[in-house]
Amino acid sequence: MEYLGLSNVITKLLEARSKNRLIECQRDEEAVIKQVVNATVDQDKFMICGQTAQENLYNIVHILGLVRTYSGMMKMQDNFSIDLRDPRAFSINKWGIMEFTSRFSNIPIDPRRVVLSISQHFPRNETFKPLIEFTISVYNGNSSINIAQVIGQIYKMAEELCDTHSFELKFMYSDSNTNLPIGNPNKKPKRVPKGVHKNWQPKQKSKYRVRNRDN
Repeated sequence: MEYLGLSNVITKLLEARSKNRLIECQRDEEAVIKQVVNATVDQDKFMICGQTAQENLYNIVHILGLVRTYSGMMKMQDNFSIDLRDPRAFSINKWGIMEFTSRFSNIPIDPRRVVLSISQHFPRNETFKPLIEFTISVYNGNSSINIAQVIGQIYKMAEELCDTHSFELKFMYSDSNTNLPIGNPNKKPKRVPKGVHKNWQPKQKSKYRVRNRDN
């Protein structure tokens, strides 16, 4: 629970309850607090002990989606993906939550299945080809797999590939090779006449012919 930060949230709840006042918190914490409160048997009973505490703790974890069935755990592994637009710490934390869920559900994780899922969720284009090849080589390897290290290596490779270009210029989040990356330096801007505002657009010719009044 400390890993997910729930211990701090519950502490805030207890302090606010004892001092009979409202507390302000971040939006994500607020969502967790609501889930914690709704998960308890008695919403007014914050101090719990013994078997009741264990049952309530299990209910909290279950409602937060941290307990899965076998099929649910398999689906969670098959849907696991890494989005390089997210910070490295976010992706590592995402993996940590799945590990946490696996332990609570008492269902082991297949690291190769997770690596294959990461590879399959990458866009199928040339910009992601080196990362896809790396994940496939890990999947086909004989050594044990550390998912956290694999995620770290993926981000490291992405940073090395972006030495000369920013991430937005290098990686295309599209399955098509014909789409240009956002802000592609090879795309020439439209020519604008000198002294004209940058938002100027050429006047379109009318499709209707104007009759001469003299005729």
